[in-house]
Amino acid sequence: MALGSVPVPGGGIGYIFYGTGIDQSYVRKNDWYSMDYGYSIDETDLRVLLLAPNPATDHITLSAAAPLAGLQCDLVDDLGRVVISTSVPLDGRVELRTSAPGRYTILVHGRELILRSSFIKLP
Repeated sequence: MALGSVPVPGGGIGYIFYGTGIDQSYVRKNDWYSMDYGYSIDETDLRVLLLAPNPATDHITLSAAAPLAGLQCDLVDDLGRVVISTSVPLDGRVELRTSAPGRYTILVHGRELILRSSFIKLP
């Protein structure tokens, strides 16, 4: 049994209860609690570039929440040199056969979107 309640502002159905009350076991309580429906909106982060496999040998496959096909794809080595510059194909597969083993950063950019991820190329 609560001594008072306050409507939850900003829409939604529910109340915040406060005060000293007695529950079914007749234990006195002095606390705040709320009874409300949980609601939220699922959001997808468009800024995450996924690639597989990592480490890679002959190719990597790119994926993201935003469509990548046709965007510019640059493979940059640890010295900042662009090793491969191409467009992302429909299947997201980027060939690595001509690149040397090492650590690389891949940049996918275009349509006001810049995605970045790192991977290791094995021999």
